[in-house]
Amino acid sequence: MFGSLVIGWFLSFGYVPQQADCVNTSVVSISPRDIATVAEIGLSAEFAPFKIYGSIENYQMFSGKTTFYPYRADYKAGIEITLAKGVSLIAEHECDHPVVFNTIGDSRYEYISSVTKIVVKFQGETR
Repeated sequence: MFGSLVIGWFLSFGYVPQQADCVNTSVVSISPRDIATVAEIGLSAEFAPFKIYGSIENYQMFSGKTTFYPYRADYKAGIEITLAKGVSLIAEHECDHPVVFNTIGDSRYEYISSVTKIVVKFQGETR
């Protein structure tokens, strides 16, 4: 049976102590001398048996001489359908994009990634 509409949100901030990418097993350091931070905001709506959600995560650097310089944005969107108690079907897309400013003309981060998943999730609890 359908339930009531529930809307949720979250906001998080953090510090990025390590940042590197691996392409063909070569490690590419983004900027070991700069301090980086991360912030994420997300939103979800649930109307049983459906749940729709999404978030944007943004990484930014602060080198001490300028303001925060965003260089990467990661996006996530998904839908979850509860098929039975403890069984769900999930379709989710995640993609990572560099943030480029035309006035700066320099992108320190040029990596782009994308993944789409379709998952059957089984969950339970023990007491």
